[in-house]
Amino acid sequence: MLGFLKRNSRDFHNNKTKILLYNALVRSHLEFASVAWSPHYTVHSQRIESIQRAFTRYLAFTSTGISHRNTYDQRLNFFNMHTLRDRRIVQDLKEELRATGSDDDGTTARSVRFVVAREACDGEPAPAEPEATTRPDTEATKDTNTQRYV
Repeated sequence: MLGFLKRNSRDFHNNKTKILLYNALVRSHLEFASVAWSPHYTVHSQRIESIQRAFTRYLAFTSTGISHRNTYDQRLNFFNMHTLRDRRIVQDLKEELRATGSDDDGTTARSVRFVVAREACDGEPAPAEPEATTRPDTEATKDTNTQRYV
């Protein structure tokens, strides 16, 4: 798709038009269902990112004000773009908030308690589970196998 875009946008002089075409034709393919297939290995992420690197290099080569030899980050800043990795992280966070049923003001997201075992973070054993406590609005009983509110 990127080759198609380069071949057919040679006569365009406005960078915003080229970026709009890139977003519609190329980036939409790269980001399709990124929440489900987001790459876990660096090599896969770099291969995806290399497509946007090539586009920003092409864009810098055909425009004035920045050299195609500038770093990738400098080209992104000049064209007001974000890395695909950063965009995937934002999409993952948005999906997480949607999955937790967050309201627009984030009240539901603040009430969700994420528990991460300390062992996973520090290599130390996780702390003991707290005993079941009574919620102010309900009565709680401790089940013999699990701790839950009944």
